[in-house]
Amino acid sequence: MNKFVFLFLVLIPGLSFASLPVPASSAEELMDKVSFHYSSSDGEFQLECKHWIGNTAGDFDVICGKGTRHVKQYLVHLLIRPMKKPTETTFEILYWVTDRNTKTAMPAFSSVSQLLTVDSKSQLKKIRMSQGIENDYAQMELTYLP
Repeated sequence: MNKFVFLFLVLIPGLSFASLPVPASSAEELMDKVSFHYSSSDGEFQLECKHWIGNTAGDFDVICGKGTRHVKQYLVHLLIRPMKKPTETTFEILYWVTDRNTKTAMPAFSSVSQLLTVDSKSQLKKIRMSQGIENDYAQMELTYLP
């Protein structure tokens, strides 16, 4: 006598036992909360950067050093998503920089994904992080003020 046991699995999209993430901040929401700064790794020069919303969600067009002989252009893809739990909040940060100064078939880019956790009693004041660009001869610093 053979017995067959059937197991039914019901999947409910979006159901998780982990903390539920808040949707990532859009470029429009981040526009006035972020700034970018360019500096050469040897400290020889620093460039003021301006940014505006790019063509794709989460993208910023960034130009540094406008009006100088060191004008640089980049595409920055940035997503910041808070994930709240009762005792802490974790910020998922995706920060990617594509160099628009080189005209090669394969664009030069660098990226970082980071998780930053603060306890629920702390209030986040600022996130500052740098991305090595131009083969690490320079840095693109991101400042986020929530």
